[in-house]
Amino acid sequence: MKIRSQFALLLLGILVMPFLSMALILLYDYYRSPERIEVPSYADVSAQSGSNVDRAAWERVSRFISRRPKRIEHVVLDGSSRVLYSTIPSIARQSALSGDEVLALVRETREKYLWQIEISGEGGASALTVFTLLERRNHRPPDPFLRIFVWVLLFIGMVFVLAAVIIVSVTQSIAKSVTGLETSTRRIANGELDIPVELKGSNEITSLAVSLNRMRLALKEESSRKSRFIMGVSHDLKTPLALIKGYAEAISDGYMDDPASRAKSLSLIASKVDQLGAMIDDLIGYVKLDSEDWKRSLRTLDLASVVGSAIGRMADDAKLLGRELSFASNLVAPAPVPMDERLFMRSLENIVTNAIRYTEEGGRIDVTLEEAGGTYVLAVRDDGCGIAGEDLPHVFELFYRGTSSRREEGMGLGLSIVKSVVDSHGWKIAIDSLPGRGTLVKISIPRR
Repeated sequence: MKIRSQFALLLLGILVMPFLSMALILLYDYYRSPERIEVPSYADVSAQSGSNVDRAAWERVSRFISRRPKRIEHVVLDGSSRVLYSTIPSIARQSALSGDEVLALVRETREKYLWQIEISGEGGASALTVFTLLERRNHRPPDPFLRIFVWVLLFIGMVFVLAAVIIVSVTQSIAKSVTGLETSTRRIANGELDIPVELKGSNEITSLAVSLNRMRLALKEESSRKSRFIMGVSHDLKTPLALIKGYAEAISDGYMDDPASRAKSLSLIASKVDQLGAMIDDLIGYVKLDSEDWKRSLRTLDLASVVGSAIGRMADDAKLLGRELSFASNLVAPAPVPMDERLFMRSLENIVTNAIRYTEEGGRIDVTLEEAGGTYVLAVRDDGCGIAGEDLPHVFELFYRGTSSRREEGMGLGLSIVKSVVDSHGWKIAIDSLPGRGTLVKISIPRR
């Protein structure tokens, strides 16, 4: 249960407890209320006694007896000491009690009962004598203040018990969750990223554990990513460095004395240096995307103008290589988009350069820009060799190089950089390709 829900339950219990206590008091009084005594009617008494009984006197006696609790005993005598009504088993109706018998009964029961005598009627033969017997242990009326005090104590006790149960439950839940969270946090701080964060329960702290577990997985992936990054960089930089070192040593050792060989070696060294420079630029650009500094340089630019300008520059390069590069846009109004122009241009160049590279001479690359459902869709389609099915799910992975690119120079950072730039801008990218039928790259940019 959520911590907020538990405290809400505690507050609800405190608010409801007075009404619950009142209901319990009323229920208790109902079940403790005395049972009403059935008193014979005037006709029954007159018929049983065989004598005239004062109706008014009997009705007063009947009301008096019926309002008394059942635990109080009564004996009613008429003017001739005949028993008209009795709740004492030893005194039967229709019997007669003389004064001496009454005194003897009082003496016998004085330790148990208190006797009260009342006369109802005008006196004489029609008068009724009512004996009321009350047990001594019940002769004191209940103290109302004591009763209120007892119920207040009971109410406070119930509230205290309810509050104690909920507080103990909440405290144990919080303590257990915090302890587990502290242990998991310490493990993550120590670099133990393989142990999942598992907390039982459903309060806010266990919900925090879900976020902590996501953070752990993200840190684990980032650590693995950095390891792959370092290994990939080390591997890809070693090849040109080894060639540069080899040609330099060959020149230094005099193996290439003739000017032509020396010039060729120096040219190869220069090309490898340029290759290293391009690799380092790729690395710097990729690392820069991990920081948020580049987002400070965002500018709102017209998407169609930026794309058209870039494609116009690259169309000449494609023409020199025997490929045809075209651009078409159906946007009739400016398309303002916040972007880092340099990163966007580099990403677009990577996509178009890949399309040119993997398209045969005489091939065609079409770049289109259109608006659909509040989204600008930038598409680059080529009719080149396509991407193998087993490579397609991995093309955006760091340092991954597909089957058709094994013989090409590069570090496998191109599409990774494109994906990072697109994601960092809040856009989406997708690739659809079939071997031998070309590739389609789509970038979806929300209209703002």
